[in-house]
Amino acid sequence: MRIAGVQKPFQCMRCSRAYSRASDLTRHLRLECGVEPQFQCPHCPKRCRHNYHLNSHIINKHSTLLPGN
Repeated sequence: MRIAGVQKPFQCMRCSRAYSRASDLTRHLRLECGVEPQFQCPHCPKRCRHNYHLNSHIINKHSTLLPGN
């Protein structure tokens, strides 16, 4: 599969998303496709599929609750 000029030979059989690397498809299957978000914000009901998204959420939305602020 070619998307926007980039070869993406690794395609998800569930949702048809395509990736250029097998490791990206593996991550997609493990954390994203048909999986509930597993990372819960300790300050609100927000849930994220990736830990780095949760960290960004906490910094952007709850920075007044963090120590040192």
